[in-house]
Amino acid sequence: MTSSGGGSLVLANHAEYNAQCMQTRFDTNEVKVWYEGGAELGDHALFWARGEALVIVSEEIHPRLLEDVRRFFGTKAIDTVRPEGDAASLSDRVGGDRAVSEQVRRWLRTVDRPDLLAWGLTPPLAAFLRARAQEGVEVRTPGIPAIDALWVVQSLDSKPGFRLLAEELSRTHTEIHVPEGFILPDLDVALSAAEDHFLRAGQSVVIKAARGTGGYSTMIATPFEQPAALRRIRALARFDNFWRVGSVVVERFVAGPDGATPTAYTVDASVGADGSVLVECLGRMLIKAGKRYDGAVIGKGAVEPELATQLRQVTDVFGRALAERGFTGLFDVDFVVDAEGRAWVCEMNVRRASPSHLVAIAHQAFGLSWATDGAVFGRDYLYLRGSLQLTYDDLRRIADDFRHQSPNTVDLLITQASRSLKRRSPYFGYALLGADSWICAEEAARFEKFVYSSLGLNIAVLDNRARV
Repeated sequence: MTSSGGGSLVLANHAEYNAQCMQTRFDTNEVKVWYEGGAELGDHALFWARGEALVIVSEEIHPRLLEDVRRFFGTKAIDTVRPEGDAASLSDRVGGDRAVSEQVRRWLRTVDRPDLLAWGLTPPLAAFLRARAQEGVEVRTPGIPAIDALWVVQSLDSKPGFRLLAEELSRTHTEIHVPEGFILPDLDVALSAAEDHFLRAGQSVVIKAARGTGGYSTMIATPFEQPAALRRIRALARFDNFWRVGSVVVERFVAGPDGATPTAYTVDASVGADGSVLVECLGRMLIKAGKRYDGAVIGKGAVEPELATQLRQVTDVFGRALAERGFTGLFDVDFVVDAEGRAWVCEMNVRRASPSHLVAIAHQAFGLSWATDGAVFGRDYLYLRGSLQLTYDDLRRIADDFRHQSPNTVDLLITQASRSLKRRSPYFGYALLGADSWICAEEAARFEKFVYSSLGLNIAVLDNRARV
């Protein structure tokens, strides 16, 4: 769901969304880590509007990246603004910066039927929208639920909240498969259940904190590791306060062929004002270390037709359940598929989904029929271990060199680099376009080796990267 008015005000409030579930027991350093991770994803917001937009970001966007995005969409009418301050709440920072606040007001009054696009609904964003309404500025919010539905977001974006809904729906919808599991009061009880109910029976187990994003605060234990597995989880949890906030979910690990990690899929959808459910994208996810999101491949060949039908049906059921609770806007449902081809629900994100920038890129490159006419492979975290002082221009030259010598690559875009290249362990994100998903995956593997070779890095490191 993207802009359909005269222009879009885009709020890259990733960090603000993450911060809403960080309660008082999180210290300043922990919040800072999550803020920095959210700020680095701000580059993706440049793609959300697919056209004229004012993009409010937590940190400055590299000017050459902005120039490349403008060139790709064929417009100069994409601008960015950064409010002063370093608080996680971007909405609050807009209100606290008089110059930026006035710039936003002027922009909203000069654009016909402006849309506001954001990562997700938060209490600060709700306050921002109420303030605009009081000023008499009409702002449409495609993709963002009504303020009254904030409780739905906060409930179902948690692992226990989603599991409760999934169990409820599975009783009347046989197409919904929920892994056997429990919602337990704390980590100690969860580890006891994992050991007694699953591991002693020879089953691997997934343990999920109530909150977390991108696969963080999720642990996997196998019976082959016992008793070290649970000791490892307990030790790691000491340094992650998400494990001490809210309930903990314990589920049977769904294995893929030969007991290996299953293939993971995501379905991005939206609920309209009339309660209708529109599936906007089906994708095959890139998963690192068996649990962490690293990117996705979407478009032609990404999901087999029979499986796509199964995923659409289940997503539709969840969408209608959201509508019954007063929710409208963007959401996604994540799945893993077992060795028999059965899809099991994992979680729901009641917000904009991570591959949304890839959908915008595919739509621009291949048109309305992008899902059958082409594909996009997107990796969000290609780490460049051992590389020092790499600039965006260096990276851009490498990407251009690869594009010119690769006839199977339709296009190649850097999608994330403004802050991530400045890290001690630098990384970047990219999107590679091709005729179908398998060509894209092969070309992406070639591109990553090309990058490492061009920088003189150890190519063997790439053997551990997340795969589709």
